[in-house]
Amino acid sequence: MEGPYGNGFPKVQGKIALVGGGAGIAPLYFASKILRSINTENIVDIYLGFSDTAILYEEYKNAADKLHVNVGGFIIDDIDPNEYDYVLTCGPKIMMQKLYEKCKGTKAKVYVSMENRMGCGIGACLVCSCKTINGNKKVCKDGPVFLGAEVFEVE
Repeated sequence: MEGPYGNGFPKVQGKIALVGGGAGIAPLYFASKILRSINTENIVDIYLGFSDTAILYEEYKNAADKLHVNVGGFIIDDIDPNEYDYVLTCGPKIMMQKLYEKCKGTKAKVYVSMENRMGCGIGACLVCSCKTINGNKKVCKDGPVFLGAEVFEVE
């Protein structure tokens, strides 16, 4: 058996914002648990955006130092990137791109978890390819987590 392939969120330290939209909230729960366990001084705030109904509120509240939930609006409006050392995000590409743009010029280093469709999951079929500043990358094998600048600074 082979796998899993790819790279998850880095084990960063400091004040961290986890920002998710829709199905992109899923990896943030585990990421928060890991980040809080590797360093008890880490501060992990979670920002969740939903279009209709918020789910799993209590679970995420227990996994965060602060939980921010936005239903029907734009979760990136609720975050001040100047407050964070790192912003880790997963969700719709447009949300992550707008968040990256909002963080430019601040100290916050942004990591994005891409949600491209994947066929084989081992890097053979190229269905999940995305453009980066270093050429095309396979989300399933080279990602799904990339530096925001690597994905959103493509010319």
